[in-house]
Amino acid sequence: MAASTHREKRFICTAGRGMEAFVAKEVTNRCNGYNVKLHQGKVAFSSDVLPNQLLAIKSAERLMVLVSLHKTSSRMSGRKRRQKSAFLLSSYLAKSIVVDDTSMWRSVANIWSGFQESALRHVAETDENSVSGPPASKRMKPDKTHLPSVVPSSPSLDCLSFRVSCKCAGKLGREVSSQELSKAIGVRLGLLTSWKVDLRSPDLEVNVHVNDDLCVVAFPVTKFPLSNRPYLKTFGLRSTVAWVIGSLAEIQPGDVVLDPMCGMGVLLIEAAREWRVSIVVVIDRHNLMSHSMCL
Repeated sequence: MAASTHREKRFICTAGRGMEAFVAKEVTNRCNGYNVKLHQGKVAFSSDVLPNQLLAIKSAERLMVLVSLHKTSSRMSGRKRRQKSAFLLSSYLAKSIVVDDTSMWRSVANIWSGFQESALRHVAETDENSVSGPPASKRMKPDKTHLPSVVPSSPSLDCLSFRVSCKCAGKLGREVSSQELSKAIGVRLGLLTSWKVDLRSPDLEVNVHVNDDLCVVAFPVTKFPLSNRPYLKTFGLRSTVAWVIGSLAEIQPGDVVLDPMCGMGVLLIEAAREWRVSIVVVIDRHNLMSHSMCL
């Protein structure tokens, strides 16, 4: 297979504090991930599995197609930063982020487009499986108004609309405006790819996270977190943490699971959904909590 016609499918997951190792283990086992690299709050990896397998990741917050990941410090020293105005610094960063390689941007966008139909089907299936409960305002449902548009099976990448969302952190975040950097990147990327900027309802969102050490550019596969579980009716223990606890407990299908301080029962619900346990035992000193979990 010619290298010019094939690009390694590189992804990045965001993870809660201390969750990076669990995400790395899951993507390796569940998604046959390789070239796994851990960074603070992020796990980058390569995988060739189908989109629905990647969308089934349980320990990560978000899943994105990775465009580039490089060290900020190697691109620009602190002295150069201090010598530049905020505007010039934004332009300098935008130039280093938007690599002048149209084929690379189109290749990554093509990988992203292959996920869109699966992403919307994933939302529909999980939403159909959610049960009745408290009013919608109190339930953790994905915001369907922000779901990406379905890209045709043979999309014209010339017609894509996009917007750039930047987050600048660390000392660099005090010197560079996220809004100015988003604007500078959007201008350069639009000129390079002929994509159209659409701040209201874009087909594609370009996420850029820059701090003093690392610069990450990625396309979110979905506009809602993977950690959203439509079957969880109320807020409680974070769903990703509940899944990791269940994994560490080595729960098996048919097991009986007891939670003596269940709270809103997130751990038990996650166990019932993921491992198909036979019985969950609900205990909490507050009767209201146990009653709410059983609804």
